[in-house]
Amino acid sequence: MAIDHDVRAGADWAVEVLTAAGYRADFSPSSLWEIERFLNAEAPDGRPRSRGLLGKDLDVRVAMLGGYVGEVIRRRVGGTWVRDGDHAALDLPGGARIWPAQQVMHRLATGAGGSLTAYASAAGADPGPSTPVLQCRCCGAVPAADTKFRAVQSVLIWIGYTRARARSAATVAPPSSGTSSRRCSRSAGTASSPWPRRSSCCSTGPP
Repeated sequence: MAIDHDVRAGADWAVEVLTAAGYRADFSPSSLWEIERFLNAEAPDGRPRSRGLLGKDLDVRVAMLGGYVGEVIRRRVGGTWVRDGDHAALDLPGGARIWPAQQVMHRLATGAGGSLTAYASAAGADPGPSTPVLQCRCCGAVPAADTKFRAVQSVLIWIGYTRARARSAATVAPPSSGTSSRRCSRSAGTASSPWPRRSSCCSTGPP
């Protein structure tokens, strides 16, 4: 499998996982703030939570996230994916070479010191300012992305990609086009809010 196809397939799977978990992943530079938020939630102290979305097959999942970060940059400034030893690298216009997956691992190890948004900005794909996550109007809580349903869905997607990669599948299914939005309801499980709630009035679900 060509390196560019392999990387882009991993990036598409990352979109599936992130979207299922309630994060925005549309390959826009500003979506890298969502990757930062995802990493803060899944590895708050630099170490992946054992039962979190990065708790297993870390190398594969970092490669997927690195593919996403690299594709954000490539789609904004151009470039070509190349194989550099055992790693995927992105050759940018002008001759610079970057290794997005290694930057994701560095971000996990160092926290803000390995900022992915600063990394993309330096490569020419400025994410712009962070957009704050709106609080619930009922209780003031910040809506969480990792409800039980979404967490299970995301884990299944990770597993599917890991198995597909191990089998060196010739084709990889494209990500779904569905979007998600947040709702607030004081009665979880009702027709207006069938998704499991995080707090007394906050839940996450599709529009």
